[in-house]
Amino acid sequence: MDTRWRKIRRWYSTHRARAMDLLWLGSASLSMALGLAFGASALREIRPALANTAQLLNLWLAFTLCCLIAYAWRRWREIDVLLQEAETDPLTGLSNRRKIESWLEREFDRALRYERPLSIVLMDIDHFKQVNDTHGHAIGDLVLTSIARRIMRRMRISDHFGRWGGEEFILICPETDTTDAMLVADRMRRTIKQKPMRKAGIVTASFGVSTYSGQGDYEDLIAEADAYLYVAKQQGRDRTISRLVVMAQDRMRKEGIPIEVDARPEDYNTFEHLSTIVSTIAEPIKRRVSRRRADRP
Repeated sequence: MDTRWRKIRRWYSTHRARAMDLLWLGSASLSMALGLAFGASALREIRPALANTAQLLNLWLAFTLCCLIAYAWRRWREIDVLLQEAETDPLTGLSNRRKIESWLEREFDRALRYERPLSIVLMDIDHFKQVNDTHGHAIGDLVLTSIARRIMRRMRISDHFGRWGGEEFILICPETDTTDAMLVADRMRRTIKQKPMRKAGIVTASFGVSTYSGQGDYEDLIAEADAYLYVAKQQGRDRTISRLVVMAQDRMRKEGIPIEVDARPEDYNTFEHLSTIVSTIAEPIKRRVSRRRADRP
């Protein structure tokens, strides 16, 4: 019930002007229909000779109703354009933060209802301030639009991509666990640095990946992705960090295994490395499950 009311409130907040137009048009149409029926019948009863006047009244009311419908249709189209402009980033043409938050709320409700995975990839362009200071804001804007086009060409149809703010972008990945989301993020990372950009040269980006674990809301999910993005920046940039990577690094510290923070980013962003991380984390769990099965009579 709460989810249904949230959807109704979300629809009304987005389409408030449309709802008022529909209410106004419905009231006007009902009033005209009632006036048409009672007025025509009254004229016929008062004087049969006024039947032609009743027909003219019918035509006039029908013409007025057509004008009202045309006006409502034009208003509907204008509201469509305004909504599109309100939910689109003017520089990159991507969805802006307002649209992304509506996507997040909808996908989070779906993941919560059907108990399906939901991942978020938060991306930040490395050294973007230096690009602006060195080459100017025009080149900085060109970098943002170029990155947006590159990602849009390679992203999955089921995902939602938009500009979160400044040099940060966000990708919403429904039906995607952490490992698959890291592979998606790594493909984005390679796509961005694949070709040099005009004047700016090779541009890289850092990624933070978070997956819904059954607790909290989508704001907690974004905060987690932002925290992992900060870790990626601290560890040298141009890499992807998620809960799996952090858990594996913590385990390596406890076992005294040196962590190569200055290693090449590719060493932390391959499928083989992800498989090693998952195996490292899952191995103790497998051993505990095996012992429990062996202890059963």
